[in-house]
Amino acid sequence: AEGAEPSPYITMTAAADYPTLRVTDVACDGVAKPVLWRQLSVSALNRQLTQPPSPVEGRLQRRGGADGSLVSERALAPLSGVAAGLGVAVEGAEPTAVYLEVSNTGALPLDWKILLRNEVEVEMENWVDLGEPSREMDAHQRFIVEQGVMEVAPRA
Repeated sequence: AEGAEPSPYITMTAAADYPTLRVTDVACDGVAKPVLWRQLSVSALNRQLTQPPSPVEGRLQRRGGADGSLVSERALAPLSGVAAGLGVAVEGAEPTAVYLEVSNTGALPLDWKILLRNEVEVEMENWVDLGEPSREMDAHQRFIVEQGVMEVAPRA
């Protein structure tokens, strides 16, 4: 209306951020840090960790995987992976310990945990049977986990 006082207003600017998790150090007896850093593709992993979640990652996180879990190659196919060369050893040899320092380098609090391929966050009904792996890669990865070829500690 004419002669009415203008309504108050304010201009605001905001910024959003995601928690930032990074690998900040690596160590393994007998392996130089720069070699281990390249072998484990830490730079590529850190690049992925700095990106906001993609729409595919958001859907997978909400649903627990494309097929209800993250235990199959099919469930993980939409994600881009990072190759980590852990080497080989002779059966019965001393285990090799590889240490990664994982840090929250951002300003936001962060809770995280590492899940192996056979672990799911969603509770499975007692009638669910994941069956046998249909692909060689799934079978190989399941073997590694089930035989305890690799161990991750701590997990969070």
